[in-house]
Amino acid sequence: DDIETLFQEAGGGKDRVSFDEATRLEGVDGMLEEEACTFEELSDLWGDETARKSFKQFREWYAKVVALYDDFLDDDLMEDEEEEDTVRLPSDLMEESMEGKIEEQQYDDDDLLEDASVTEEMDVMIKRQKQEEEEALARARGLEPRVAETAEEETRSNVEITRLFKEGCDEN
Repeated sequence: DDIETLFQEAGGGKDRVSFDEATRLEGVDGMLEEEACTFEELSDLWGDETARKSFKQFREWYAKVVALYDDFLDDDLMEDEEEEDTVRLPSDLMEESMEGKIEEQQYDDDDLLEDASVTEEMDVMIKRQKQEEEEALARARGLEPRVAETAEEETRSNVEITRLFKEGCDEN
C-alpha cells in the first residue's frame, strides 16, 4: 500500500510518526513549496503538533492533505484554464528541477548532414535486404521473384540537395 510506504518512510520504520516527520515527505513538502497549502493548515489538520500518530491516524491525516491538494488543483484550474502548466504535482516539480541539469548537445549543419546521410544509407541497406529476403522466400515457394519497381531516372536525396544548395550559396 502506498500510504503504508509513506508512513514507513516518514517514521523510519517506527510505529508512530511525528508532525515534523510527516511534513518532510516529498509530496507534502512539495505542496508547501507550490503554496498549495500553508504549514498552519497542515498543523490544523494534524492537531497537537507534539503528538505522534499511528498508521491509522496518519492515513486519515494524509487523506485530508490529499483532499486539500485536490481542492487547490480544482481552484487553480478554474481560475486559469489557459495555463495548465502552472499546476504541477510535487513529483513533477522534482523532475523539472532535474531537467535543467541535462545539457543538450548542439549540432551544426555539417553534423546533421553527416548523420542524415548515414541514416539514408541504412534505409537503403534495409530496403535492399528486405527485397533479397522476399526474393529468396518467393524462390523457396517456387514462385517467380517480384521485380522491384525502381525509377529509371536519377533521384537525389534531400541531404544531397541541401549540400548542393549550400555549396551554391557559398560560391555566391
